Amino acid sequence: MHVLKPIDAVYLWVDGGDPHHQQQRAYWEASEQNVHVDCKSPSRFADHGELKYALRSLALYAPWVRNVYIITAGQCPVWLHGAHPNIHLIDHRDIFLDATLLPSFNSTVIELYMDRIPGLSECFLAFNDDFFFGATVEPYDFFTEDGCARVRLTDDLCPLGEPLKDDPAWIAGLKNAHTLLDQCFGREQRFVGTHNVRPMLRSVCEACRQDFAGAYRKASKHRFRSHSDIMLPLLLHTYYALSIGKGELTSIDEYFANGIGPSLENNERHFADIRRQRPTLFCLNDQRIYENPDANVQLQQFLEEYFPYPSLFEKCFA
Repeated sequence: MHVLKPIDAVYLWVDGGDPHHQQQRAYWEASEQNVHVDCKSPSRFADHGELKYALRSLALYAPWVRNVYIITAGQCPVWLHGAHPNIHLIDHRDIFLDATLLPSFNSTVIELYMDRIPGLSECFLAFNDDFFFGATVEPYDFFTEDGCARVRLTDDLCPLGEPLKDDPAWIAGLKNAHTLLDQCFGREQRFVGTHNVRPMLRSVCEACRQDFAGAYRKASKHRFRSHSDIMLPLLLHTYYALSIGKGELTSIDEYFANGIGPSLENNERHFADIRRQRPTLFCLNDQRIYENPDANVQLQQFLEEYFPYPSLFEKCFA
Protein backbone atom coordinates (compact mmCIF):
# COMPACT_ATOMS: atom_id res chain seq x y z
CA MET A 1 0.00 0.00 0.00
CA HIS A 2 1.25 3.47 -0.90
CA VAL A 3 1.56 5.95 1.94
CA LEU A 4 -0.24 9.22 1.28
CA LYS A 5 1.77 12.39 1.42
CA PRO A 6 0.93 14.93 4.15
CA ILE A 7 -2.60 16.30 4.18
CA ASP A 8 -3.39 19.80 5.43
CA ALA A 9 -6.67 21.42 6.46
CA VAL A 10 -7.90 24.82 5.27
CA TYR A 11 -10.65 26.73 7.08
CA LEU A 12 -12.38 29.92 6.03
CA TRP A 13 -13.28 32.08 9.02
CA VAL A 14 -14.52 35.59 9.71
CA ASP A 15 -15.64 37.47 12.79
CA GLY A 16 -18.44 39.64 11.48
CA GLY A 17 -18.92 41.17 14.92
CA ASP A 18 -15.52 42.87 14.78
CA PRO A 19 -16.18 46.66 14.59
CA HIS A 20 -13.41 47.21 12.02
CA HIS A 21 -14.82 44.47 9.81
CA GLN A 22 -18.31 45.93 10.15
CA GLN A 23 -17.08 49.39 9.18
CA GLN A 24 -15.22 48.06 6.15
CA ARG A 25 -18.20 46.00 5.09
CA ALA A 26 -20.59 48.95 5.38
CA TYR A 27 -18.23 51.20 3.41
CA TRP A 28 -17.76 48.80 0.53
CA GLU A 29 -21.39 47.75 0.46
CA ALA A 30 -22.28 51.41 -0.07
CA SER A 31 -19.58 51.76 -2.73
CA GLU A 32 -20.34 48.64 -4.75
CA GLN A 33 -23.06 48.64 -7.38
CA ASN A 34 -25.72 45.95 -7.63
CA VAL A 35 -24.73 44.20 -4.39
CA HIS A 36 -26.58 40.88 -4.26
CA VAL A 37 -29.09 40.52 -1.45
CA ASP A 38 -27.22 37.38 -0.28
CA CYS A 39 -24.36 39.52 0.96
CA LYS A 40 -26.52 41.45 3.40
CA SER A 41 -27.46 38.55 5.67
CA PRO A 42 -25.56 38.68 8.98
CA SER A 43 -25.41 34.87 8.77
CA ARG A 44 -22.75 35.25 6.07
CA PHE A 45 -20.37 36.83 8.57
CA ALA A 46 -21.57 35.72 12.01
CA ASP A 47 -19.16 33.90 14.31
CA HIS A 48 -20.86 31.63 16.85
CA GLY A 49 -17.64 30.04 18.03
CA GLU A 50 -18.06 27.03 15.74
CA LEU A 51 -14.42 27.04 14.66
CA LYS A 52 -13.22 26.14 18.15
CA TYR A 53 -15.38 23.04 18.14
CA ALA A 54 -14.58 22.23 14.53
CA LEU A 55 -10.91 22.12 15.50
CA ARG A 56 -11.72 20.01 18.55
CA SER A 57 -13.41 17.52 16.22
CA LEU A 58 -10.43 17.54 13.87
CA ALA A 59 -7.93 16.98 16.69
CA LEU A 60 -10.03 14.15 18.07
CA TYR A 61 -11.01 12.31 14.90
CA ALA A 62 -8.40 13.29 12.27
CA PRO A 63 -5.13 13.69 14.20
CA TRP A 64 -3.18 12.74 11.07
CA VAL A 65 -3.81 16.19 9.55
CA ARG A 66 -0.45 17.96 9.32
CA ASN A 67 -1.07 21.72 9.27
CA VAL A 68 -4.21 23.75 9.90
CA TYR A 69 -4.52 26.95 7.87
CA ILE A 70 -7.16 29.53 8.80
CA ILE A 71 -7.88 32.02 6.04
CA THR A 72 -9.12 35.32 7.41
CA ALA A 73 -8.87 39.08 6.92
CA GLY A 74 -6.27 39.97 9.52
CA GLN A 75 -8.37 38.55 12.36
CA CYS A 76 -7.60 35.95 15.02
CA PRO A 77 -10.02 34.07 17.30
CA VAL A 78 -9.46 35.19 20.89
CA TRP A 79 -9.26 31.59 22.10
CA LEU A 80 -6.76 30.39 19.47
CA HIS A 81 -3.28 29.21 20.50
CA GLY A 82 -1.63 31.12 17.68
CA ALA A 83 1.86 29.93 18.63
CA HIS A 84 0.96 26.28 18.08
CA PRO A 85 3.41 25.02 15.44
CA ASN A 86 0.69 23.46 13.29
CA ILE A 87 -1.69 26.45 13.26
CA HIS A 88 -1.19 29.12 10.60
CA LEU A 89 -3.27 32.27 10.09
CA ILE A 90 -3.42 33.21 6.42
CA ASP A 91 -4.41 36.72 5.39
CA HIS A 92 -6.35 37.25 2.16
CA ARG A 93 -3.35 39.26 0.92
CA ASP A 94 -1.26 36.08 1.06
CA ILE A 95 -3.38 34.28 -1.52
CA PHE A 96 -5.05 36.83 -3.83
CA LEU A 97 -3.28 37.46 -7.12
CA ASP A 98 -4.52 41.05 -7.31
CA ALA A 99 -4.45 43.09 -4.11
CA THR A 100 -6.77 45.72 -5.61
CA LEU A 101 -9.60 43.19 -5.26
CA LEU A 102 -9.29 43.39 -1.48
CA PRO A 103 -10.99 43.61 0.88
CA SER A 104 -13.24 40.78 -0.26
CA PHE A 105 -16.35 39.77 1.64
CA ASN A 106 -17.23 37.02 -0.84
CA SER A 107 -16.38 33.57 0.49
CA THR A 108 -16.94 31.93 -2.90
CA VAL A 109 -14.29 34.20 -4.41
CA ILE A 110 -11.89 33.59 -1.52
CA GLU A 111 -12.27 29.84 -2.18
CA LEU A 112 -10.98 30.39 -5.72
CA TYR A 113 -7.56 31.24 -4.27
CA MET A 114 -7.32 29.14 -1.12
CA ASP A 115 -4.94 26.66 -2.77
CA ARG A 116 -2.32 29.44 -3.09
CA ILE A 117 -1.37 29.16 0.58
CA PRO A 118 2.44 28.87 0.62
CA GLY A 119 3.49 25.36 1.57
CA LEU A 120 0.00 23.88 1.34
CA SER A 121 -0.04 20.14 0.63
CA GLU A 122 -1.18 18.86 -2.77
CA CYS A 123 -3.98 16.89 -1.09
CA PHE A 124 -5.87 19.09 1.35
CA LEU A 125 -9.23 19.25 3.09
CA ALA A 126 -11.32 22.41 2.75
CA PHE A 127 -13.72 23.44 5.53
CA ASN A 128 -16.24 26.03 6.43
CA ASP A 129 -16.13 26.73 10.15
CA ASP A 130 -19.41 24.84 10.65
CA PHE A 131 -18.07 21.49 9.31
CA PHE A 132 -17.41 18.86 11.96
CA PHE A 133 -16.03 15.34 12.28
CA GLY A 134 -18.25 13.09 14.35
CA ALA A 135 -16.24 9.87 14.20
CA THR A 136 -12.73 8.67 13.41
CA VAL A 137 -11.70 9.16 9.79
CA GLU A 138 -8.63 8.09 7.84
CA PRO A 139 -6.80 9.78 4.95
CA TYR A 140 -8.19 7.13 2.59
CA ASP A 141 -11.71 8.30 3.36
CA PHE A 142 -10.84 11.40 1.34
CA PHE A 143 -8.00 10.48 -1.02
CA THR A 144 -7.00 7.35 -2.91
CA GLU A 145 -3.58 5.72 -2.54
CA ASP A 146 -2.41 7.44 -5.73
CA GLY A 147 -3.62 10.86 -4.61
CA CYS A 148 -7.03 11.25 -6.27
CA ALA A 149 -9.75 13.15 -4.46
CA ARG A 150 -12.57 10.91 -3.25
CA VAL A 151 -15.52 13.18 -3.97
CA ARG A 152 -19.12 12.93 -2.78
CA LEU A 153 -22.30 14.02 -4.52
CA THR A 154 -25.87 14.70 -3.44
CA ASP A 155 -28.95 13.62 -5.39
CA ASP A 156 -29.61 17.25 -6.33
CA LEU A 157 -29.25 18.02 -10.02
CA CYS A 158 -27.17 21.09 -10.77
CA PRO A 159 -29.31 23.96 -12.10
CA LEU A 160 -28.68 24.85 -15.73
CA GLY A 161 -28.68 27.96 -17.89
CA GLU A 162 -27.85 31.59 -17.32
CA PRO A 163 -28.37 33.01 -13.83
CA LEU A 164 -31.79 34.59 -13.41
CA LYS A 165 -32.39 37.91 -11.68
CA ASP A 166 -34.01 36.29 -8.66
CA ASP A 167 -31.50 33.44 -8.30
CA PRO A 168 -29.60 33.33 -5.00
CA ALA A 169 -25.90 33.88 -5.60
CA TRP A 170 -25.05 30.27 -4.78
CA ILE A 171 -27.48 29.05 -7.46
CA ALA A 172 -25.91 31.46 -9.93
CA GLY A 173 -22.49 30.14 -8.90
CA LEU A 174 -23.57 26.57 -9.63
CA LYS A 175 -24.96 27.55 -13.03
CA ASN A 176 -21.76 29.38 -13.93
CA ALA A 177 -19.59 26.46 -12.86
CA HIS A 178 -21.77 24.04 -14.86
CA THR A 179 -21.43 26.22 -17.97
CA LEU A 180 -17.64 26.32 -17.63
CA LEU A 181 -17.51 22.53 -17.29
CA ASP A 182 -19.72 22.13 -20.36
CA GLN A 183 -17.36 24.34 -22.35
CA CYS A 184 -14.31 22.39 -21.23
CA PHE A 185 -15.53 18.79 -21.17
CA GLY A 186 -18.83 18.73 -23.04
CA ARG A 187 -22.41 18.75 -21.88
CA GLU A 188 -23.52 16.22 -19.28
CA GLN A 189 -25.83 15.83 -16.32
CA ARG A 190 -24.18 16.84 -13.07
CA PHE A 191 -25.09 16.68 -9.41
CA VAL A 192 -24.22 19.13 -6.64
CA GLY A 193 -21.49 18.08 -4.24
CA THR A 194 -22.16 17.58 -0.54
CA HIS A 195 -21.87 20.63 1.72
CA ASN A 196 -19.32 19.20 4.09
CA VAL A 197 -15.60 18.42 4.46
CA ARG A 198 -14.17 18.66 0.93
CA PRO A 199 -11.11 16.77 -0.36
CA MET A 200 -9.29 18.98 -2.86
CA LEU A 201 -6.12 18.97 -4.94
CA ARG A 202 -3.87 21.99 -5.38
CA SER A 203 -3.07 20.99 -8.94
CA VAL A 204 -6.74 20.81 -9.89
CA CYS A 205 -7.45 24.19 -8.29
CA GLU A 206 -4.58 25.72 -10.27
CA ALA A 207 -5.76 24.09 -13.50
CA CYS A 208 -9.25 25.51 -12.99
CA ARG A 209 -7.81 28.98 -12.38
CA GLN A 210 -5.79 28.79 -15.59
CA ASP A 211 -8.48 27.25 -17.79
CA PHE A 212 -11.20 29.61 -16.59
CA ALA A 213 -9.07 32.71 -16.03
CA GLY A 214 -11.59 35.09 -17.58
CA ALA A 215 -14.47 33.84 -15.45
CA TYR A 216 -12.27 33.97 -12.35
CA ARG A 217 -11.34 37.61 -13.04
CA LYS A 218 -14.99 38.52 -13.58
CA ALA A 219 -16.09 36.84 -10.35
CA SER A 220 -13.22 38.28 -8.32
CA LYS A 221 -14.13 41.87 -9.16
CA HIS A 222 -17.17 41.55 -6.90
CA ARG A 223 -16.34 42.13 -3.23
CA PHE A 224 -19.67 40.62 -2.27
CA ARG A 225 -21.62 37.65 -3.58
CA SER A 226 -22.82 38.20 -7.12
CA HIS A 227 -24.30 36.50 -10.17
CA SER A 228 -20.72 36.12 -11.46
CA ASP A 229 -19.79 33.74 -8.63
CA ILE A 230 -18.31 30.31 -9.38
CA MET A 231 -18.91 27.45 -6.98
CA LEU A 232 -15.50 25.78 -6.88
CA PRO A 233 -15.76 23.13 -4.11
CA LEU A 234 -19.44 22.29 -4.66
CA LEU A 235 -19.10 21.66 -8.40
CA LEU A 236 -16.20 22.97 -10.47
CA HIS A 237 -13.34 21.22 -8.66
CA THR A 238 -15.36 18.04 -8.20
CA TYR A 239 -16.19 17.51 -11.86
CA TYR A 240 -12.89 18.82 -13.15
CA ALA A 241 -11.12 16.22 -11.02
CA LEU A 242 -13.49 13.48 -12.18
CA SER A 243 -13.06 14.51 -15.83
CA ILE A 244 -9.25 14.34 -15.82
CA GLY A 245 -9.00 11.15 -13.79
CA LYS A 246 -8.02 12.85 -10.53
CA GLY A 247 -11.32 12.20 -8.77
CA GLU A 248 -13.19 9.12 -7.62
CA LEU A 249 -16.79 8.94 -6.47
CA THR A 250 -17.38 7.71 -2.94
CA SER A 251 -19.80 8.12 -0.05
CA ILE A 252 -19.53 8.59 3.68
CA ASP A 253 -21.98 8.81 6.54
CA GLU A 254 -22.76 12.53 6.74
CA TYR A 255 -25.51 14.83 7.96
CA PHE A 256 -26.41 18.29 6.68
CA ALA A 257 -28.39 20.35 9.19
CA ASN A 258 -29.73 23.00 6.84
CA GLY A 259 -31.51 25.69 8.79
CA ILE A 260 -29.97 26.05 12.24
CA GLY A 261 -31.80 29.26 13.01
CA PRO A 262 -34.24 31.07 15.28
CA SER A 263 -36.57 28.07 15.80
CA LEU A 264 -35.43 26.23 18.92
CA GLU A 265 -37.70 23.31 18.06
CA ASN A 266 -36.25 22.91 14.58
CA ASN A 267 -32.70 23.16 15.91
CA GLU A 268 -33.37 20.54 18.56
CA ARG A 269 -34.67 18.14 15.93
CA HIS A 270 -31.36 18.43 14.10
CA PHE A 271 -29.33 18.07 17.29
CA ALA A 272 -31.38 15.03 18.34
CA ASP A 273 -30.80 13.44 14.92
CA ILE A 274 -27.06 13.98 15.23
CA ARG A 275 -26.95 12.54 18.75
CA ARG A 276 -28.88 9.48 17.59
CA GLN A 277 -27.21 8.89 14.22
CA ARG A 278 -23.64 9.82 15.23
CA PRO A 279 -22.68 10.72 11.65
CA THR A 280 -19.05 10.66 10.59
CA LEU A 281 -19.35 14.19 9.20
CA PHE A 282 -21.91 16.87 9.86
CA CYS A 283 -22.57 20.50 9.01
CA LEU A 284 -24.57 22.96 11.11
CA ASN A 285 -25.65 25.49 8.49
CA ASP A 286 -26.51 28.86 10.01
CA GLN A 287 -29.80 30.30 8.80
CA ARG A 288 -30.51 33.48 10.78
CA ILE A 289 -29.47 32.30 14.26
CA TYR A 290 -28.91 35.98 15.03
CA GLU A 291 -32.69 36.52 15.15
CA ASN A 292 -32.96 34.61 18.43
CA PRO A 293 -30.26 34.94 21.14
CA ASP A 294 -31.61 31.77 22.76
CA ALA A 295 -30.81 29.86 19.57
CA ASN A 296 -27.18 30.91 19.85
CA VAL A 297 -27.07 29.69 23.45
CA GLN A 298 -28.69 26.43 22.34
CA LEU A 299 -26.05 25.96 19.63
CA GLN A 300 -23.22 26.62 22.09
CA GLN A 301 -24.66 24.12 24.56
CA PHE A 302 -24.92 21.43 21.89
CA LEU A 303 -21.36 21.96 20.67
CA GLU A 304 -19.94 21.99 24.19
CA GLU A 305 -21.83 18.79 24.98
CA TYR A 306 -20.69 17.08 21.76
CA PHE A 307 -17.05 18.25 21.92
CA PRO A 308 -16.36 18.90 25.63
CA TYR A 309 -12.58 18.51 25.63
CA PRO A 310 -10.35 21.43 24.59
CA SER A 311 -7.82 20.80 21.84
CA LEU A 312 -4.16 21.74 21.75
CA PHE A 313 -5.16 24.55 19.39
CA GLU A 314 -6.70 26.51 22.27
CA LYS A 315 -4.96 29.00 24.55
CA CYS A 316 -5.55 26.89 27.64
CA PHE A 317 -2.70 24.73 26.33
CA ALA A 318 -0.43 27.64 25.49
